[in-house]
Amino acid sequence: MDVTCPICKKDPEAVEHAIIKCVSAKAVWAKWIDCPIRILDCSLDVTDLALILMNQGTQSDLEKFFGVAWSIWYNRNQVVNENGGAVAELVWGSAIRLIEDFKEEGNSGIGVIIRDWNNQVVAALSKPLSGRFAVEETEAIAMELGIVLARELGLNQIILEGDSMQTVQAICSKDVWGVAGHIIHGILEGMNGFIYAEARYICRNSNKIAHELAQQAKRSGEECKWFDEVPESSKFV
Repeated sequence: MDVTCPICKKDPEAVEHAIIKCVSAKAVWAKWIDCPIRILDCSLDVTDLALILMNQGTQSDLEKFFGVAWSIWYNRNQVVNENGGAVAELVWGSAIRLIEDFKEEGNSGIGVIIRDWNNQVVAALSKPLSGRFAVEETEAIAMELGIVLARELGLNQIILEGDSMQTVQAICSKDVWGVAGHIIHGILEGMNGFIYAEARYICRNSNKIAHELAQQAKRSGEECKWFDEVPESSKFV
C-alpha cells in the first residue's frame, strides 16, 4: 500500500503532514499574514501549535487556527476522494467565511471537570467557542483541552470521559479521518504523554456538570478555571 502523500508525492501521508507540512497546506497558511506565531517555520505538531496560540495569541487566533485546519483537511479529502479541491486562496476564504458564519449563528461552549480516584473535583474549566460546532467537534475540543488541563496539574494517569459515542469511538479506534480528525489526532498525541490514558463513553446524565459549565461559558462569553473546588453555583452541586 502506497503511504506517500497523494498531493505532493514526496513525504509519507500523515495528519501533521496533511494539515501543516504539505505544500498545499503551507500555501493556505501563508495567507495568514498577521499570525502571531511562525506556523510555517516550526516543526511542532497541531496540538503544540494550538497550545502556543492559546498562550501567545487571542481567542480569535485560536478560532482561526482550527477553522483553517478544518478547511485544509476538508479540501484535501475533496482532492483525494472526489477529484475536486480548490486553490489556496479559496480554501483560506472558505475558512474565514466559515468562522464568521459560526459567530453570527451564536457560540458554543465547553466544560471540563477533572476528578481524582475518589471522585473529588480537582479542577474545572469553562470556555466559550466563537461559533457553533458539531457535537463530535465540540466534544473532541473539550477532551483536548482536558488533556491540556491535566498536563497543567502534573497528572500522569488519565481517563477521558465523554457522552459523544462517535468521538470516543474515533479515539479508541484511532480514526483521524473524520470531520474532527485533526482534533482526534491531537488527542491521541496528547494521550501519549501520560503513563496511562484511555477514553470512555459515559451517558449524558453522568456528565451534567461539564454540560452546565459549557452553558455557563456560552452565557458569560468568558473563560474560567477552578482548582481544588467546585464552581460556586448551586447548579454544579
